[in-house]
Amino acid sequence: MARIKRMDICKYESCTGCASCFNSCYHGAITMEPDTLGYLRPLINETKCVDCGLCQTVCPVNHEVSSHYPLSSYVATAKDKSEMFSSTSGGLASVIARVIIKSGGLVYGCEEKNCEEICHSRIEKEVDIDKLKGSKYVQSTIGDSFLKIKNDLKNKRKVLFIGTPCQVAGLRNYLRKKHDELYTIDLICHGVPSQKILRDAVKAYVPRESTNMCKVSFRQRDVKGKSHYGLFIDNQEGGRIFEEEFPKNTYIVGFLDALFYRESCYHCLYAKRERVSDITLGDYWDKEKKISIGLQGHGLSMLIVNTSKGMQILKAVKENVKLETSDYETFVSRNTSLKTPMPMHPLHHEFTRIYEEKGFLASAQKCLKDDIKRIKKEMFINNLSVIIYKIPGTKKLYKAIRGFVL
Repeated sequence: MARIKRMDICKYESCTGCASCFNSCYHGAITMEPDTLGYLRPLINETKCVDCGLCQTVCPVNHEVSSHYPLSSYVATAKDKSEMFSSTSGGLASVIARVIIKSGGLVYGCEEKNCEEICHSRIEKEVDIDKLKGSKYVQSTIGDSFLKIKNDLKNKRKVLFIGTPCQVAGLRNYLRKKHDELYTIDLICHGVPSQKILRDAVKAYVPRESTNMCKVSFRQRDVKGKSHYGLFIDNQEGGRIFEEEFPKNTYIVGFLDALFYRESCYHCLYAKRERVSDITLGDYWDKEKKISIGLQGHGLSMLIVNTSKGMQILKAVKENVKLETSDYETFVSRNTSLKTPMPMHPLHHEFTRIYEEKGFLASAQKCLKDDIKRIKKEMFINNLSVIIYKIPGTKKLYKAIRGFVL
């Protein structure tokens, strides 16, 4: 009988689930198996393991990858409005993917096939770019993507990899050397829930539906181009069967308030100014309405160029995007994930305890009750400020009301 154990290739609480160890094992001794919260971790079959140590060598937790302070930064959006509208921010990842594919290259990015399968996929046709669009507030499964990328690079194919910073770091350490034909994009990330938590949430919201017949989205645009947070569930035919916007939906509030991230997210190695990829992309919210591109402050992205290869990408797509030069430190001040990990929610461990006993809905509702009240108060105050500030001499009234409500 095979001796199987969960072995800590790196520190248990530091494992990001990047799967570099799984892809590196030539003996098939490693599988990625879910823990009690559904986060994938390496499991070692001792009868197959030859103690070569390669899994520990490629682990980016054990051997940190190099990172770069950005060369330049921009607020940007796709010139093609349909490209932007079908994306969750500025559509830049799709623009870059399109250029790579047109040049004969391949793109690896996160695809949601259904609520049961959200994974990295390999595409080489423009028509398939839509499969990778949309924010996925969940950790994607890497599978054997790194192994496929290595083979593509051996065959002299140009490859673009899009993922979270820890996934980019895992790929780079797995490859162990630089490849001129590899281009990487990391998405600004403040933490990931597991697919099990998402599936359990969907089951709670639509108990009569099969999750493998459902697809979810987390951002929806209105006719003005403004993107709204929420959980939106469609059936196999594309019909909407559930929708609940922020702050009513507990999954979205829990995600934004760091209630149920992977443990490594709370001390993320990559939430810092220096970046591990060629280009970093993230949302840009133009609340001050100072940016001239975009749709009244909507449909904008942070475009951060980190390396000379990133500059090559920018040059290749420049005709297809609108750009406004920006100061990187301004981006850092607007997005804390560019300088520090998200702090753990004070009820994270309580959520875990209740979740294991009673499931997602009971644990989320109990742990997020105060968060939802606070958010609703803040939204009321923000909406009130828009009205009051239009009336001369009312700033003192606004401050008094704000102090009373909060």
